[in-house]
Formats: sequence, C-alpha cells, structure tokens
Amino acid sequence: MKKLIIILITLVGCASIGEAQTLRQYKKEALKAFLMKDYYAALAHYDVILDVDSSNIETYYNHAESARNFNAYNTAERSYERVANSSEKANFPKTDFWLASIKKNLGKYDEASALFQRYINNASAQDETYVQAQQELEYLKWASSTIESPVDEMYIKRLGDEVNSEYNEISPFMMDNTLYYASLRFEKAKDDQYPTRHITKVLTSEEGGMGKVIENNFNSDLKHTSNVCFNSDNSRIYYTICDYAEAAKIPCEIYYRNVNSDGSWAGAVRLPEPINVIGTTSTQPNIGVNSATNQEVLYFVSDRTGGKGGHDVWYSEIDNNGNFGAPQNLATINTAMDEYTPFFHQASKTIYFSSQGHQNLGGFDVFKSQMKGAAWGEIEHLGFPLNSSYNDLYFTLNEDESKAYFASNRLGSAFIDKSREACCNDIYEVDIAPAMIDILALTFNKKTQLPLNGTSVQLIELENILKEDSKADNNEYTFGVEKYKDYVVIAKKPNYSSDTISISTADFANPETLEGKLYLRPLLVDLTAFTFDSEDNAPVRGATIKLLDCKGNFIADLTNASKNDFFFDEEINPDNCYELAISHPDYYPEKRKVTIQEIFEDTHLTENINLRKIPVTKERLDKYLPMPLYFDNDEPDKKTTRTYTSKTYPQTTSAYLARKSTFKAEYGKGLRGEQRIVTDQEIDNFFRNTVQVGIDTLLNFDDYLIRYIQQGNTAELMIRGFASPLATSSYNEALTKRRISSILNHFKSCHSGVLESFIRDGRLKITQAPFGETQAAAGISDSPSDKRNSIYSPAASLERRVEIIEIKVEGQEKLGN
Repeated sequence: MKKLIIILITLVGCASIGEAQTLRQYKKEALKAFLMKDYYAALAHYDVILDVDSSNIETYYNHAESARNFNAYNTAERSYERVANSSEKANFPKTDFWLASIKKNLGKYDEASALFQRYINNASAQDETYVQAQQELEYLKWASSTIESPVDEMYIKRLGDEVNSEYNEISPFMMDNTLYYASLRFEKAKDDQYPTRHITKVLTSEEGGMGKVIENNFNSDLKHTSNVCFNSDNSRIYYTICDYAEAAKIPCEIYYRNVNSDGSWAGAVRLPEPINVIGTTSTQPNIGVNSATNQEVLYFVSDRTGGKGGHDVWYSEIDNNGNFGAPQNLATINTAMDEYTPFFHQASKTIYFSSQGHQNLGGFDVFKSQMKGAAWGEIEHLGFPLNSSYNDLYFTLNEDESKAYFASNRLGSAFIDKSREACCNDIYEVDIAPAMIDILALTFNKKTQLPLNGTSVQLIELENILKEDSKADNNEYTFGVEKYKDYVVIAKKPNYSSDTISISTADFANPETLEGKLYLRPLLVDLTAFTFDSEDNAPVRGATIKLLDCKGNFIADLTNASKNDFFFDEEINPDNCYELAISHPDYYPEKRKVTIQEIFEDTHLTENINLRKIPVTKERLDKYLPMPLYFDNDEPDKKTTRTYTSKTYPQTTSAYLARKSTFKAEYGKGLRGEQRIVTDQEIDNFFRNTVQVGIDTLLNFDDYLIRYIQQGNTAELMIRGFASPLATSSYNEALTKRRISSILNHFKSCHSGVLESFIRDGRLKITQAPFGETQAAAGISDSPSDKRNSIYSPAASLERRVEIIEIKVEGQEKLGN
C-alpha cells in the first residue's frame, strides 16, 4: 500500500468483518490482505486480533509490518517496540532494522542509529539488510547535520482547506495562476465493496481559491484521474488514469487531451506502446524540451522491465510529428529502490524527482540533477526544511524559481484516521527568496595577466546601466543579478583598451557566483632606442640595453651586434615608468629615464642615447694575444717562392672557409659509419672554432689597436709565421713570409688606411719572425702522397698559421683625454 499511496495516491478500504468470524478467520483474512498489499485492511484485522489476544508477539510483529507499509509510523513504532522488548525477539531478527527505519521516519535519528548498530552487531553479514543498515548509519550522520543546517530563504506553508482535505492531495502543477492538483476525496461510483473505495479527481484552484473539479467529462467517476502537466506551449494536457484491479494493485496509464481554441478539452487519447505497456504501470508524466534538438521529451515513472528496480524514471523523445520514441531509462538518477514524480525545469535544465534510494532524511526526499551539455550532473539533495523525515513528493517549480509546490505527509498534514496518524498527503507551497546570483567581475592586465586595480566596471542589462563601481586597491567587483537574464559587464581604465563580457544566468539552477574575467590591454607603447658615440655621433654597434621599471625590476633586454637600434615591442605599460640601462664593452654604462605622458592611443617613443668611450689599455689588448690566424695549404699564392703577396688575410680566410666540404671529404675518405662522423666533426670544429674565431678576433683587435694608438701611444707588434713540413724548408720559409705579408696588407688596408698611417709615421711597428717548418710539431706528415694527413688533417692544418704574439709599448701608457 505504501507504494500505491505514493503513485496514485489512494486509500483502499477494508473488507467488512462480521462478529461471527473466529479469531482464526481474522488471522487468515489479515494474512490474505497483507499478501495482497492491502495494508489498511490487514492493519484493521490485526487490531481486532490484538483486542482479543494482546499477548501474541507474532501478531504484534505482523501488526507493525502492516502499519509500516501503510506509513502509520507511530503505530508501527509501538508494535515493533513491543516485539523488541519481548523474550521472543529472536524469532523476529529484523525487528531492530525495521524499528530503526521507523525511528528515522519519525526524525528520531539518535534512537535510529543505536538500533541500526544493534542490528549490525547481531545480524549476519549475509543478511540482505546488513549492508543497508551500515549505509543507513552513514545516512543518519548526514541527516542530523542537514537538519541542523536548514536552507535559508525558503518559506514553506501548508495550503489551506480551500485546497487540502483529510484525504490525499497530490500532483500540484501551477499554470497561469491556476493550481492543478488531484484529491482522493471522491467515492467511487457503483462500488461493490464496503466501505466504498475512493478515487482521485483533478481539481483547479485559482489564486488560492476553493478547489473545483474540472468539468466536461475530464474526470471519471470510476477510475483515478491525476498527475496533470502541460506541454511546452500549453496546447496539450497530459495526465494519468488508474484503475483498481485487485486489492491494492492499481495499474496506471498515461493519456493526453489537446486544448481547443476556446479552452475546452478535446477527447482523451491513450499514449501508444511502448509508453503504455499492458501489465505494467506508466504514470506521473512531465514534459521538457531537449535544447539540442528543440524536441519535447516525455518524462514518466514506470515499473517495466529493464529498470534498476521498483519504479524508475524513464523518458521518451517526441519527434516533430508527435511520435514517441522508445522509452529510455534515466539510469543516472535511478536506484534499486523507488524513484517517483519527475519534474523538468526548463529554464535551468534541471530534473527534480523524489527517491528512497539516495541519501535521505527518512522517507522519500526531493532531489535534483542539472543537465550539463548532453549529460546529467551530480545528484543534489534539496535540503531541510523542504525535505523532512516523512515522504516529500511531486515537487514543481515556476520558471523564475520564486515559488514551488510539493505534496507531503509530514506533521501538520491532515489525516483520515487520527488514531493511526497515517495517510495523507497535503499540498505545500514554497516561497523562495529572489534567487540572486553574484557576478564576480575580475579585471586583469591582458599583457601580464596580473590583477588590474583602479578600473571602472559597469553592469548593463538591455543597454541600461544598472550599477557602476570603481576600486583603487582591488580588482574584484561583485554585482547581484537575477536568474535567467542576460547581462553585459564593461571594464574601463585610462591608458588601457576597454573589455566587455556577456554573462547569461539562464543555465544555472542554484544561486552561486558566476565569475567573469575582463582583460584590459595596455595601450601599446613601442620604444626604439638608438646608440651613438658621444664624440663623433657615429652609430655604436654591439650594445646591450636592458629595460627596467622604476623599481629596478627587469623587463626585457636586447643586444644588437650589427646595428645601433633597439626595438621594444609591447613591453611598455603607460601606467608605469621605465629606465634603460645601456652597456657596451667599449663604453661607459649609461642609464636613461623613459617618461610617458597620458596617452589615448597606441604610441611610439624614440630615445637617442650617446655613449662615452672607455679608454683602451695595453691590458685590454693583451687579452687578445697570442692570436693564431690560420691558412689553407700553400696559401696565399700557390706554387711560388715569392716572399710577399697582394692578398689580405681576410681574403685568404674567405676562400679557406669555402673549402670546408673538401677537407671533410678528403680527411674522411674511405671511412664509414661512426668513424666518418668523427672525422666530419673534427673538421667542423676546426673551421668553426679555430679559423673563424681567428678572423673575428683580428677584426676586433684592429678597432682597439687603432683607439689605443689614437690615445697617444706607440706600439710594436710581434708576428711570427709557421708552415707544415709538406714542402722543402726554403719553400716553407718563403710561404711563411707571404702569410705574414697578408697580415701586414690587412693592417694597411683596414679602416681606410688608419693603421698604415701609423706604420708610416712610426707609431706602429711590426716585427716579423718567419719560422717556416722549423717549429712544426713532431709526427706531422710531410708526404705529398699522403694528402689526408699532410694537407687535410686538423693536425697539419694547425701548423699553417701566423701568430700575433705580443704588443710592446714605448714610454708611459696614455689613456687619452
């Protein structure tokens, strides 16, 4: 009967009991009624039996079982306690379990916990209720804390006698200020049972007025009519028709009626298979809309096969032609126990339902799950006081979530049988404080991603500025907004581009904080710095410039080896001040403040920086020495015994570097695999780290040597030349002189002949020492037939060189003005 009260909800009368019946007959009738789930009749029979014989503990247990299934919690509690305190308790091993369940329904959580623990201590782990008892202990801890933390801003009241009666009132559904609901207050016509059974009919109450039965043959005098809902455009009403079958078995089917243009009802249409299936119940319809497909979805409850157990929530998509798709089990929310009364809230895309299978306060509690994309989200309990330790079902909610309705048999509801305190559900109204959501607008610097304080933030709805706020020391702005609306948030700040975000509160079922981040881009300030020599205003190449803020924090650095311009792109924030730190090995360090006035658009800045040279010392020149400079075989000027050449050393080096591939091929000839890799690497290293480094060092040395002499010094360079032992000694001596000659040619021609003038006037002297092959390392091949080792090997190549080994200074060193 318990389930049927919830489904329909109905109350079945008991059969007439004559005084002539014997006690045995009463027991037989009581057992028969219990097995047929006619718990009210069973309870009445056991009442009579206990009046005759109040000493039979088995009768008390059966009495308690009937009362429990009939939701007569106080009656069940008294009878279970009689069994629990008797010497025959061992014959009824689940007494503690069921008594604990009743205590939980009555909200007596401490007593329930103690009884569940006692049951666990005495029961076998194989008992089907053993694991459930362990779970209930955890549920009770949660239930106690939930009761102690009621949901604020939720005001619940029982609707008055205009709507509720001492019978069951269920399935509230509000539409256009009219409350549709069902009541069990009506007697079934032409009923052959005594007392006459009751049926439900659908009523309406306009603006809290007296309930009125829907006319025009909408209801039946023989069957239950209940569970009304409308489709998305209110053009169709769905409802349930249920019939008594036998005893407490009442199968239900879903119907609909179209709404005529004058507001009247069209004829009843039974939903086809597979919605209604013979032999199963389909009930409690509700209509939602699938946002992805824009098609209506029928949610309903059924005990058909394929579910998780008991009554489950199912759904069926309705196509554009009105055809119902194959029902799908809403497995995400269903459990092995019963789930009832689904309601889909379209605005928040949330399904509400009642369940015994999820963590609850006692009986059926209301839960919800919000659709996230194509999946259902976490199942949430609606909390206390909406949920109680009794049964709470048929939850519905208006669009803006300000008012809800549900049915409950909690304390305060009317009862048909006050001695039982059983039955009946009344309809309750919930006033919910305006569901406000906080929009938290956070402002950031788009470039650095760091919080940006001092912005001005506006909240706009439909082009109306609702609120404006500015905080000098914070980047967080909170605005309270309403659900199911669209807003625009704009953030502005001088020297920054503004940013705008759109926020919709349509997809959020619960009050919460929606976070929006606004990124204001600093207006772009490009900075180009140029470096010049302070004496002659010549461009200074090879400097490094660091960009720092005024607190000395590093931002960026640039080095330009070949030019004197330095471009800082998107590094400058107009709100900050900056400093340039310039360094160059030949110039004194320099710093330059960069001042930015308030700007209104992207801006380009230019800074010209003059640098003062650092005097060159002999110590500085000595760092380059000794300086080995390398030559190709028999270069410059092959196959000659001349002791001079017209080539400069850079000219010989350029041709030499171009022959690297030839050296690799000849030195690695005949080798394969790892051996060839090793020889290639040797050649690469020689040309990159020896030949190229030599020419680069010479060119740098030239600049310093010129500056040193220009400071008033007289210098003498010591140069010596070497050759490999491949040719004759006399040939190699002449070759060595040609190599020194190429160095002299370089000095005379570089920098527009400045060094040549120093040589002519004696300020620069060059002393030569052509050693030829006399200083060649032992073991170097001198065989013309062994070119691999005598010409192309790195060992032989190292012998073909000129070295600037020393610089001498006459008199006191001068460092200029």
